[in-house]
Amino acid sequence: MNGKEEQAVNNAAVGAAKEVLKVAIYARVSPTRKVTGESGMATSIEQQIEKCNTYAKAMGCEVVKTYVDEYRSGKAHEYMHAFRKMLEDAQQNPNLFTYIYCSRISRFGRNSLEGLQAVEEFKKLNITIRFIEENLDTEGGPIARAFMQIWMSFAEWQRNEVVENTSRGRLAALERGVKFGRKRKQLDRETLVALRKSSSPPMSYTRIASKLNVSTGTIINRFKELGMYEPVFKKIVEEAHADG
Repeated sequence: MNGKEEQAVNNAAVGAAKEVLKVAIYARVSPTRKVTGESGMATSIEQQIEKCNTYAKAMGCEVVKTYVDEYRSGKAHEYMHAFRKMLEDAQQNPNLFTYIYCSRISRFGRNSLEGLQAVEEFKKLNITIRFIEENLDTEGGPIARAFMQIWMSFAEWQRNEVVENTSRGRLAALERGVKFGRKRKQLDRETLVALRKSSSPPMSYTRIASKLNVSTGTIINRFKELGMYEPVFKKIVEEAHADG
C-alpha cells in the first residue's frame, strides 16, 4: 500500500468526505490460460476482475471503468484493443482515473519491453499501475521497477516456453498420425439415401447439406465416396435423350 492508498483507507474508515481515488481495472486472458493455474493465481477474466474489485473496496477506492481483452495475445499491445482504449481514455480525460489495478504483471502484457513502455506512458499521465498479486506498483521507485522488469521478463519467457512446447507437441503428434481440426461428421449411406429419396425430384445436395449442417462440398464428396454421386448436368442430358 502506498501513500495515496493509505490515505484512501483512512478516509473510508472515518467516513471523511474527501476525494476518493478513482480506479480502472484491466483484465486479459489468453487462449492458453483460461483457468486458475497450479500456483492459485487468477487467470480467468472473472477471477481477475473480482480480485481487483476486492482490493479496490478494501482500499476505499471507486472503480470507474473495467477494460477487458479476451483471447488476445499479450505479445503485442497493438492487438489489445481494450488496453489501447484505456490509454486513449486516460489521455483524453486526465481525471477519469488515477490508478489502474491489474491482477498480475503477466496480464498486462508478456513482452517485457512493450510492458515497460506502457508503464511509462501511464506514468507520464500521472497514473499509477498496481499489480495485486505481486504487490507492486509503479510508484515504488527503482527497486519496484527492477522487480517489475524481472517479472515481465519471466512472463515473456513463460509464454515463449508454452509456444515452443506446443509446437513440439504438435509436431510429435503429427508424426504419430494424429489428425488436427474439426472432427468429421459421420454421414452414413442410409441417412443420405433416405434424404435423397425423401422428395421428388430427389433432394438436392445443397439442401441435404443444409439439413445435416455441413457444406455442400462435403456432401458431394461423401456421395462420390459411396459411388452414389449423380452430376446434375448428366441427369439433365439423360432426361433430354429419354424425351427425344
